[in-house]
Amino acid sequence: MSAVIRQPVVGGITGGAGTSMIAAMIDGYDVGKIAGDGTDVVDVLLTRSVDSAVKDAIAAATAMPVRPVLVVVAHSPERWPAPVTQRLKMAEPNLPGVIHVSWISFLAGCVDPWSELVSGIYQQYPPKWAAIARQERERIVAAVTPLVMRPAVVLDSAAGDTAAADDDSMPDDPPRARVS
Repeated sequence: MSAVIRQPVVGGITGGAGTSMIAAMIDGYDVGKIAGDGTDVVDVLLTRSVDSAVKDAIAAATAMPVRPVLVVVAHSPERWPAPVTQRLKMAEPNLPGVIHVSWISFLAGCVDPWSELVSGIYQQYPPKWAAIARQERERIVAAVTPLVMRPAVVLDSAAGDTAAADDDSMPDDPPRARVS
């Protein structure tokens, strides 16, 4: 059975978590801030590397019917607090991926960081900050790909209906985040 990859849905547990940046990196659909009770379902859930936000993100992720990849964005160039790293280590076995994204000082000073990031990670010889971002992008994509794959739909022209390529039934698309 062949598969089609849909665009990953990216949401954040708090505003300003970096959903636009990560969505631009992985060609995802940015839904912004989501509900913390697990009712808004995303493929990639972002949070900042602050203990209370990480705690809320883990709670939301584990309440979702399909667990997302958790992406934790550094809130500063400083070392992460011990409670944050401990929480993330405990959450790792329960999520399809826990990805750490570094603080990039260069992007913090840009007028258009999204364009700088996307052009930087695709350069043949990227600057050091973009090479690191490229590696982080690859880890996110590898972790989210299984969540966004679905069987290809083929049209049965004789019957006039759709079916999966090698099966009579096709699973429903996973729930998507509500966009208000």
